[in-house]
Amino acid sequence: MREPAEAASGDLGALRADLVAADYTAAHLEDLWGSAAAQALGRGEPWLARRATEDTDDPAATLARLWILGLPVVRERAMSALPRGWPAALAHDLVVVEHGRARGAVDLRPYRDGQHDGWVVADQPPMVTGGPTPPEQVVGVGSASQTLASWTPRPRVQRALDLGTGSGVQLLPLAAHSSSRVATDISSAALRRAAVTAALNDVRVDLRQGSWFEPVAGERFGLVVSNPPFVITPRDGETRLTYRDGGGVGDEVVGALIRQVGHFLVPGGVAQFLANWEVVGDGAAWTERVSSWVHDTGLDALVVQRDLVDVAQYAHTWARDACARGDDPQDTPGYAASLEDFERRGVAHVGLGIVTLQRPSEARSPWVHLEDMRGPVQHPMGAHVLGQLRARSWLAMHTDEEVLGVPWTVAADVTLETITQPGSPDPLMIRAHQGSGFGCVRHLDALTAGVLGACDGELSARQLTVAVAALLDEDPAQAMTDLARELRAWVAWGLVR
Repeated sequence: MREPAEAASGDLGALRADLVAADYTAAHLEDLWGSAAAQALGRGEPWLARRATEDTDDPAATLARLWILGLPVVRERAMSALPRGWPAALAHDLVVVEHGRARGAVDLRPYRDGQHDGWVVADQPPMVTGGPTPPEQVVGVGSASQTLASWTPRPRVQRALDLGTGSGVQLLPLAAHSSSRVATDISSAALRRAAVTAALNDVRVDLRQGSWFEPVAGERFGLVVSNPPFVITPRDGETRLTYRDGGGVGDEVVGALIRQVGHFLVPGGVAQFLANWEVVGDGAAWTERVSSWVHDTGLDALVVQRDLVDVAQYAHTWARDACARGDDPQDTPGYAASLEDFERRGVAHVGLGIVTLQRPSEARSPWVHLEDMRGPVQHPMGAHVLGQLRARSWLAMHTDEEVLGVPWTVAADVTLETITQPGSPDPLMIRAHQGSGFGCVRHLDALTAGVLGACDGELSARQLTVAVAALLDEDPAQAMTDLARELRAWVAWGLVR
């Protein structure tokens, strides 16, 4: 099934003009109700936002009460906030009117990811409905979708694919750097929401219904993004939520996605998605699990584990996501079923992470890097992820001798920290800190610290190593071996350029 968003875009242009005129933006709403209310809304607590929007003529407050808070608004007040787009709001079932009062029939809220602004149309959340999450719920902007948008590298591409588009939130940033876009979903309800989201933001997209890659069989793309149904839930008859539960055994949904996506990438094409993976026993074993998926795909892989949680915490989080407001997640059948499922298969923890894959554009062996990185990072991260892909691909094509022959320059955001004990001539510790991006920290010795501090683009790394080794009275050959290994890490993480 195809449902081109442009087919419905005409009358939604007037509604878009109203949203712009009302300054219905994330920044304006946060100014309106404050950061505390914004954070409370993120937890499903609307009281502060309701209070802040009660006694004001601000049209953005009216729209927020309609579409974010799900509150009834006097019909005339709603029409005043939408002087041109009111007919479109009714025609597209965004608003319903009963007994002289208007009420939002959807969740229509501003979208902002640091680089792009717009609006996303989704189903109303349990915060508004008060009931449990329906199986076919179309979710809107959330922490997962924001994380995916932040981490996605954004080179200019001819064709982009949003796999499992949901409400269409990823289409907004994709529109800025792709010539054409295809979005798929198994849910017809999701495609209807995505069509309105795209049209409301004047984004042209080819929407197709089907499971996974079936709607794009035989096609290739420069970028594939996906917030897939990665949540690990049991398969023994419990009600599944389409947007999060893929229905595979354990984490197999993610494994299948990794193994298949390379067939749909052009040379140099990138796939970016979120993932959860199971960890049996020791937490370090996550690398073995993920490596088994990447093996033999022929793809470069950068996989970052952002958190590792025990199965009880994981089951509680997703049971709470599905139940009605005020219900105890531990009382739901899904909570107990999840814990029993994990116990039956010996799973102790679940890793939460981000997967970046790249089809090499040249003939070479693919590189794979798996990193446990749980600290804060800079947002947006896409430019830093793209830098990693380019740097690691360059390293894969060059020998240590060639890397040492380059006159590198230390990045402007890198600082050196030296820790000494009073009275001691030698430092206890030397660390290099990356001030942006991944926030990489490297522990250095006197040799590597001396070379890094001297990288100013004038002399090659080889020349600097010889000079520093002589000052430290170290063997130059061994120093060169040690430096080459560390230098590759500096290049990969962007500490030198």
